[in-house]
Amino acid sequence: KEGGWEEKGWEEPGPHSGLVDAADRIGEVAVHPQGEWRQMFEETLLRITEELFPGGRAERVQAAAERRFRSEAERLRCRGDLDDLLLELGAELGCSHVYLAAGGDQDDGGDMFRDAEPGTLGARTVWDPAWRGYRIVQVIAGDTWLAQGQ
Repeated sequence: KEGGWEEKGWEEPGPHSGLVDAADRIGEVAVHPQGEWRQMFEETLLRITEELFPGGRAERVQAAAERRFRSEAERLRCRGDLDDLLLELGAELGCSHVYLAAGGDQDDGGDMFRDAEPGTLGARTVWDPAWRGYRIVQVIAGDTWLAQGQ
Protein backbone atom coordinates (compact mmCIF):
# COMPACT_ATOMS: atom_id res chain seq x y z
CA LYS A 1 0.00 0.00 0.00
CA GLU A 2 1.75 3.11 -1.21
CA GLY A 3 0.28 6.60 -1.17
CA GLY A 4 -3.16 5.25 -0.25
CA TRP A 5 -3.24 2.88 -3.24
CA GLU A 6 -3.47 -0.83 -2.67
CA GLU A 7 -1.90 -3.11 -5.24
CA LYS A 8 -4.51 -5.37 -6.79
CA GLY A 9 -4.12 -8.37 -9.05
CA TRP A 10 -5.70 -7.68 -12.43
CA GLU A 11 -5.29 -11.21 -13.74
CA GLU A 12 -7.91 -12.94 -11.61
CA PRO A 13 -11.66 -12.37 -11.84
CA GLY A 14 -13.32 -11.07 -8.70
CA PRO A 15 -14.66 -7.97 -6.99
CA HIS A 16 -11.10 -6.67 -6.54
CA SER A 17 -10.58 -6.44 -10.31
CA GLY A 18 -14.13 -6.10 -11.62
CA LEU A 19 -13.35 -8.89 -14.08
CA VAL A 20 -15.87 -11.65 -14.72
CA ASP A 21 -14.65 -15.06 -15.86
CA ALA A 22 -16.83 -15.56 -18.91
CA ALA A 23 -14.74 -18.27 -20.59
CA ASP A 24 -16.73 -21.14 -19.10
CA ARG A 25 -20.04 -19.39 -19.66
CA ILE A 26 -20.19 -18.04 -23.17
CA GLY A 27 -17.41 -19.64 -25.16
CA GLU A 28 -15.63 -17.68 -27.86
CA VAL A 29 -16.75 -14.19 -28.84
CA ALA A 30 -15.69 -12.53 -32.06
CA VAL A 31 -15.77 -8.75 -32.22
CA HIS A 32 -15.77 -6.96 -35.56
CA PRO A 33 -14.73 -3.38 -34.75
CA GLN A 34 -16.08 -1.74 -37.93
CA GLY A 35 -19.49 -3.34 -37.40
CA GLU A 36 -19.48 -2.34 -33.75
CA TRP A 37 -18.56 1.26 -34.62
CA ARG A 38 -21.30 1.46 -37.28
CA GLN A 39 -23.80 0.21 -34.70
CA MET A 40 -22.55 2.81 -32.18
CA PHE A 41 -22.95 5.54 -34.82
CA GLU A 42 -26.53 4.42 -35.56
CA GLU A 43 -27.39 4.24 -31.86
CA THR A 44 -25.95 7.70 -31.19
CA LEU A 45 -27.82 9.21 -34.13
CA LEU A 46 -31.07 7.61 -33.00
CA ARG A 47 -30.69 8.72 -29.37
CA ILE A 48 -29.76 12.31 -30.22
CA THR A 49 -32.53 12.82 -32.75
CA GLU A 50 -35.26 11.16 -30.67
CA GLU A 51 -34.32 13.18 -27.57
CA LEU A 52 -33.81 16.57 -29.20
CA PHE A 53 -36.20 16.56 -32.14
CA PRO A 54 -39.70 15.46 -31.10
CA GLY A 55 -42.40 14.21 -33.43
CA GLY A 56 -41.84 13.96 -37.17
CA ARG A 57 -38.81 16.25 -37.00
CA ALA A 58 -36.63 13.40 -35.72
CA GLU A 59 -37.07 11.37 -38.91
CA ARG A 60 -36.21 14.34 -41.15
CA VAL A 61 -33.13 15.19 -39.09
CA GLN A 62 -32.03 11.53 -39.07
CA ALA A 63 -32.36 11.33 -42.85
CA ALA A 64 -30.30 14.49 -43.37
CA ALA A 65 -27.61 13.36 -40.91
CA GLU A 66 -27.48 9.91 -42.49
CA ARG A 67 -26.90 11.44 -45.95
CA ARG A 68 -24.11 13.61 -44.57
CA PHE A 69 -22.36 11.10 -42.28
CA ARG A 70 -23.22 7.54 -43.37
CA SER A 71 -20.42 7.24 -45.93
CA GLU A 72 -17.93 8.42 -43.32
CA ALA A 73 -19.24 5.85 -40.82
CA GLU A 74 -18.46 3.14 -43.38
CA ARG A 75 -14.79 4.25 -43.56
CA LEU A 76 -13.92 4.22 -39.83
CA ARG A 77 -10.54 2.62 -39.10
CA CYS A 78 -10.17 3.11 -35.34
CA ARG A 79 -12.15 4.15 -32.27
CA GLY A 80 -10.63 7.64 -32.49
CA ASP A 81 -12.24 8.02 -35.94
CA LEU A 82 -15.60 7.12 -34.41
CA ASP A 83 -15.12 9.65 -31.60
CA ASP A 84 -14.33 12.37 -34.16
CA LEU A 85 -17.34 11.43 -36.28
CA LEU A 86 -19.71 11.48 -33.30
CA LEU A 87 -18.40 14.88 -32.20
CA GLU A 88 -18.98 16.19 -35.75
CA LEU A 89 -22.47 14.70 -35.73
CA GLY A 90 -23.25 16.37 -32.41
CA ALA A 91 -21.99 19.74 -33.64
CA GLU A 92 -23.97 19.43 -36.88
CA LEU A 93 -27.16 18.66 -34.95
CA GLY A 94 -26.60 21.57 -32.57
CA CYS A 95 -25.85 19.47 -29.50
CA SER A 96 -22.09 19.82 -29.22
CA HIS A 97 -22.59 20.14 -25.46
CA VAL A 98 -23.19 16.37 -25.31
CA TYR A 99 -20.23 14.70 -23.60
CA LEU A 100 -18.44 11.92 -25.43
CA ALA A 101 -16.30 9.64 -23.28
CA ALA A 102 -13.37 7.92 -24.88
CA GLY A 103 -13.64 4.18 -24.71
CA GLY A 104 -13.15 1.01 -26.63
CA ASP A 105 -9.59 0.59 -27.77
CA GLN A 106 -8.15 3.54 -25.84
CA ASP A 107 -5.05 2.50 -23.89
CA ASP A 108 -5.08 3.88 -20.36
CA GLY A 109 -2.85 1.25 -18.78
CA GLY A 110 -5.81 -0.19 -16.86
CA ASP A 111 -6.39 2.92 -14.75
CA MET A 112 -9.93 3.35 -16.09
CA PHE A 113 -10.98 0.14 -14.34
CA ARG A 114 -8.89 0.33 -11.18
CA ASP A 115 -11.79 1.41 -8.93
CA ALA A 116 -14.63 0.66 -11.32
CA GLU A 117 -17.92 -0.61 -10.00
CA PRO A 118 -20.44 -2.25 -12.32
CA GLY A 119 -23.27 -0.03 -13.54
CA THR A 120 -26.66 -0.71 -12.03
CA LEU A 121 -28.80 -0.68 -15.17
CA GLY A 122 -31.87 -1.05 -12.99
CA ALA A 123 -30.48 -3.78 -10.75
CA ARG A 124 -28.42 -4.03 -7.58
CA THR A 125 -25.70 -6.67 -7.73
CA VAL A 126 -23.24 -8.33 -5.38
CA TRP A 127 -20.13 -10.31 -6.18
CA ASP A 128 -20.70 -14.05 -5.83
CA PRO A 129 -17.38 -15.89 -5.38
CA ALA A 130 -18.99 -19.26 -6.12
CA TRP A 131 -20.05 -18.02 -9.55
CA ARG A 132 -17.02 -15.79 -9.96
CA GLY A 133 -19.45 -13.17 -11.19
CA TYR A 134 -22.11 -10.71 -10.11
CA ARG A 135 -25.48 -11.89 -8.80
CA ILE A 136 -28.61 -9.72 -9.12
CA VAL A 137 -30.12 -9.17 -5.68
CA GLN A 138 -32.72 -6.53 -6.52
CA VAL A 139 -34.44 -5.32 -9.67
CA ILE A 140 -35.24 -1.64 -9.31
CA ALA A 141 -38.81 -0.63 -10.20
CA GLY A 142 -39.01 2.00 -12.93
CA ASP A 143 -41.26 5.04 -13.10
CA THR A 144 -44.86 4.08 -12.43
CA TRP A 145 -46.81 7.24 -13.17
CA LEU A 146 -49.22 5.56 -15.61
CA ALA A 147 -52.49 4.29 -14.23
CA GLN A 148 -52.78 0.52 -13.82
CA GLY A 149 -53.72 -1.25 -17.05
CA GLN A 150 -52.61 1.50 -19.45
